[in-house]
Amino acid sequence: MPSLESKKNYSSVEAHLLFDKLLTFINKSSYSILKKRDLANLIIATKNLAKNSFELTLSIPFNSPQTVNFLLKSNNSDSQSLKNELIKVIREFNDFIIN
Repeated sequence: MPSLESKKNYSSVEAHLLFDKLLTFINKSSYSILKKRDLANLIIATKNLAKNSFELTLSIPFNSPQTVNFLLKSNNSDSQSLKNELIKVIREFNDFIIN
């Protein structure tokens, strides 16, 4: 399964609020939560389109509480579609954090 990963730091957001912001963002996005593990600061969400389906894993490492790991996977997307979707998710989350 092809995948892409990116790590982004959100030092402007208080560490204890970042996971809640991720949850709110996903709930307002086109993704559906598949699994949520509060204690592990982990969210796995899916998105199904006509031609592509994506699995997005969002996690916050305990040793870096203001960093979000974005991992996007897809069985049926080419690398450019995967890259475009990951960029879109990160851009939308960045906009969500600002507003």
